[in-house]
Amino acid sequence: MSIKTYVVEDIKILRDNIIKKIHLLSSDFKVIGSASNGITALEEIKQLKPVVVITDIKMPVMSGLDLIREIKKLNPHTIFVIISSYNNFEYAKEALTLQVTDYLLKPITTENIEEVLEKIRQKCKGIIKENIYKLMINPDYLPQDYASIFDAYHIFHICIGNKRIENSCHDCKEFFGDYYPYLSLNNSSSQDIFFIPHARSNELTVIIGSYKKNKRISDEFIQQTQSYFKDNYADFNYTIVISRGITSFKQLSQNYIEIGYSLLDNIIFSKSNIVFLHDSNKYSDSKNDKININMLITYLKSKNRKLFKNEIQKIFLYCEERNMSQEKVANLLKNIFSILQEHSVNFDNKMLKLEYLIDDALSNCFTYTELIEKIMDLYNNLISKESIDDNSETLNSLNPVIEYIDRHYCENISLNELADMFGFNVSYLSRAFKKYQGVSITYYITKLKMDLAVNLIKENPSILIKDVAKATGYSNQYYFSKVFKSTMGISPSEMFKDRT
Repeated sequence: MSIKTYVVEDIKILRDNIIKKIHLLSSDFKVIGSASNGITALEEIKQLKPVVVITDIKMPVMSGLDLIREIKKLNPHTIFVIISSYNNFEYAKEALTLQVTDYLLKPITTENIEEVLEKIRQKCKGIIKENIYKLMINPDYLPQDYASIFDAYHIFHICIGNKRIENSCHDCKEFFGDYYPYLSLNNSSSQDIFFIPHARSNELTVIIGSYKKNKRISDEFIQQTQSYFKDNYADFNYTIVISRGITSFKQLSQNYIEIGYSLLDNIIFSKSNIVFLHDSNKYSDSKNDKININMLITYLKSKNRKLFKNEIQKIFLYCEERNMSQEKVANLLKNIFSILQEHSVNFDNKMLKLEYLIDDALSNCFTYTELIEKIMDLYNNLISKESIDDNSETLNSLNPVIEYIDRHYCENISLNELADMFGFNVSYLSRAFKKYQGVSITYYITKLKMDLAVNLIKENPSILIKDVAKATGYSNQYYFSKVFKSTMGISPSEMFKDRT
């Protein structure tokens, strides 16, 4: 942060002393000029446009109060600090009507100046944050003149896992909140961090301000970020799109929009990725790379599950070798299965919502190994003649499943085990359950666990979170807390506070 400051004081030794103390106490402030009277100060301030003006109240030629009034006509957002003595109390009261931020009482001490500088720094930071948030909502918003006190900004748009996840247990702000405030940006000695959360908890925009005009983030910075994730969150795939150095609020707004679109093209399925906005993924299909759809149709019609799976695995190997984004994997699978659907016995089955099923598969898988099983469920859909009818027989057949879940939900119940236990096709069971219960089996089980957790917290004042996690079937306390917050809207620790 580089806060341009101007000092007006008619006594030279006092004026020099204030400037010296400012430079010694904080590198966030840069004194860009000084004057011994209001008239000289006014002319220089018109040219220099400081963020902060520190001025004595009583001066020859033009008083400090008159100077403040004139500057406010030029820039109403300027921050003012007045210098006063005990016998100028009436002037000080009048200064309050001019919305002066603070005052320095003579004799001026180091402690007084340090306290005032910190108050101004926090005020500037708050104004920057307010302007940033307004810009993110409205690109046409005109920020306050003195809010652009950084020489450079960098935007980090972060996604843990998959952008498609709507109710993620991965809380980006918690991951990065403990990290970036302590990380040096290109060895800058002063920086501020602003977090802009999104509807999805697994997405976050981090805006870092620095008074060094850095066009690119250093390689060291990227390496530190990668090491941090490897050491602390090795199980999570992440994507970070980073802007180049931005030197105006208007660029900030434009890059924020561009980075959101860029993220879709740069979430590489099953891999972590750090990219710069202007060096983003340039993937394009080659005419020589063709999917053998005819073979897939043949294996679909002959119901040869093994060969169909082998062919899908070849396609996934093709995707992985090309570092294909999640978005392009989704589009590729939708194109393939839309063709296969035409050759399926279920072509007229309206319950087979292809796009939804593929999106759902991608949302819940983080590796190609996991995805292949979901895709084979789609294959089962295409070769099965089962359909979900609106009748009591279907509903009655689900009752034993629901009763079993209600008794065993704290155990590790898998969808495949449930289907085998009650003689259902996995895909049919998933669709039928969602149709009649209104939620997926996974969510139904999770909600039962979280309701139990709430009761345990409310009824047992001394219970530990790790014991609540264990009682509800979670071996990992951290993961339990994430799921709890995603499902219930608050964290377990917050619920403990509300209970008291």
